[in-house]
Amino acid sequence: MVAGEILEHVGDLDAVVGEIGRILRPGGVLVIDTLADTRLCKLLMVTIAERARVAPYGIHDPALFVGPDRLVRLCAQQGIALDVHGLRPALGQGIAWLAKRRTDVAMLPTRFTNVVYQGVGVKAGG
Repeated sequence: MVAGEILEHVGDLDAVVGEIGRILRPGGVLVIDTLADTRLCKLLMVTIAERARVAPYGIHDPALFVGPDRLVRLCAQQGIALDVHGLRPALGQGIAWLAKRRTDVAMLPTRFTNVVYQGVGVKAGG
């Protein structure tokens, strides 16, 4: 793993966050974007989105979803203060996208972290 590397579908989250903590310099920034380990997320992102072909079938592995509390805790153990916020599609754009009238949809921040969320963390000491 090197600075700027993008990781997807992390199997051993504890080990990966440990390695991030090891190589991230004091003051270094960690940015994440992931799916929450909740029934609602599994319903929306796997059951509905994949069956409706909104997302490619099989793209999501619910066994690899991670709750924000766990990720915040793991980062804190590595000296990384992770701040998380949820994301949701802009409603009108999302509807237009589903109707194939748009090719992109803005994602807006929300306090609701039970489906899709992002985090930004800074390693202590910088």
